[in-house]
Amino acid sequence: MIPAGSQRIVDRLRLVVWMRSSRRVQRLRIGFVRSYMVGCSPAELAELSQIDSSQIARLGARILGLLGLTRGVPPIRLLCLGGAVGDRDVPRLIRECFHPSVSVNDPQQYTGLWIPKLRSAVIRWSENDPIQRTMVHELTHALLTTLSDGFPYPTAISEGFARQSEYLFCCKADRSSICRSHCGSASDGCLLDSEFMSVRDLIFLDVTGFTPESPSCFAKVRRSALWLNVFLGFIAPYSPKLSRVLEELWLDDLRTPQAVYDWLLASTGMGEQKLESHFHLFCTRGIQPTELSGAQGEGPTPLPWSVLSWP
Repeated sequence: MIPAGSQRIVDRLRLVVWMRSSRRVQRLRIGFVRSYMVGCSPAELAELSQIDSSQIARLGARILGLLGLTRGVPPIRLLCLGGAVGDRDVPRLIRECFHPSVSVNDPQQYTGLWIPKLRSAVIRWSENDPIQRTMVHELTHALLTTLSDGFPYPTAISEGFARQSEYLFCCKADRSSICRSHCGSASDGCLLDSEFMSVRDLIFLDVTGFTPESPSCFAKVRRSALWLNVFLGFIAPYSPKLSRVLEELWLDDLRTPQAVYDWLLASTGMGEQKLESHFHLFCTRGIQPTELSGAQGEGPTPLPWSVLSWP
């Protein structure tokens, strides 16, 4: 039997050989991204070729900065599947990484996937999601995993940063439009209580229980993860450690949900009840944490969206 570590190396080599030898695969380099296009139409190829390599370079530089690193960005493999690609057009190594009930050619079930053991990302064209947005999302996951040597960030933390990247590098949006574009059903653009997830639930989330048969569950997680990312970014000026959350968790080797949650409580200077209360008000009513904003005795005030722009 081949040891697990050796098997991963063998699988990666087999995938590279297939990417480089298959007649159906076309190659394109976009900055540090090695793109391999399978079954892409001329229009799809044109869309991919128009992606600005300087934006991809900025994404790499940003993730390096968030991790406190100064080294270069390693090459990332990206397999781009055209809208007409079927299961048989994709190597078994890739198909086996999907849930058994998922069809590789169904954009309703997925548009992107980062596969750590193959050190490769898979994205596919979809009418509802621009390819650049999907690409940036999966590259964020790839960079976080690769640059941190596989550190197991909580899903809510990594997913929040991946969703943030979509808007920073594809839409040039501020935090107001990010939240509103992923708003719940409330008339004011906030989440309903039924759509809300607490900080504890997000940090302790075990995604192994999710299946493609319950897409609304993961959609709820992705939306709440983005709101958590925005919330932590908003209070970071009052708690500097939060602006280095990726670096701090990695360097302190905080690998368990409890350790991460305790770190959040300590970094915000809040108890659990206060943190959860502030986050709930932020998500469901758009209200800022008054203790952190300096307001004293005035009660909660509407969140000033204009101060939420990233540099």
